Amino acid sequence: MTGDRYFDDILSDYVDRSPFPLDSDIYAPGITQGSARISDVAERFSCTVSEAAASVFAYALSRFIGSEDVVFTVTENGRSFPIRVDCGDKDSKEFVSSASDALRKASATGASFAQEDFERYDIGQDVVFGEIRKDERTNLAFRNDGDSMSLYRSSHVSERTAERFLDVCRRIAEGLFEKERLSSIGYLDDRDLELMDSLNDIAEKMRF
Repeated sequence: MTGDRYFDDILSDYVDRSPFPLDSDIYAPGITQGSARISDVAERFSCTVSEAAASVFAYALSRFIGSEDVVFTVTENGRSFPIRVDCGDKDSKEFVSSASDALRKASATGASFAQEDFERYDIGQDVVFGEIRKDERTNLAFRNDGDSMSLYRSSHVSERTAERFLDVCRRIAEGLFEKERLSSIGYLDDRDLELMDSLNDIAEKMRF
């Protein structure tokens, strides 16, 4: 595989493998649609629409898994490879720049991960960005066409969870366009805020 040294460098110390929260019941797989101000984010930060979408997706994923350190699979022109994004609080411009840089550099390696490559780095393939992939390993797959978003959900992810994920993506895109820091982005709806108020004595990050 090409790009071994690059992926060794970015993944050698990756330890927080928080999984995407799956629903306990079994559902019919499907695709959920939504829209977000992705092109506005791209214009504000002078990046491509794909890079803006990856930034939005990465931060939404970090909120769902409850981790600032996220790794997910990118599918691009028939290739699959992981990227790692730091979603800790920072300036919005710095965040989009770093997420865009992570996508560009990983793509530029020309790497195409096989199953043994993912196993070598102990990286799951359940969350995918870039293209809709429907296989037994995938629980969530995101793609965008401009501002339009499509999210494939497996039988382990309810339509409600998928709709909620896309709504968080919408709120994050709007926040990246309007706010200066990640911590200023209001990605929670009123129900989430009420739940957090009721749990405010628990010193633990909330997972969706």
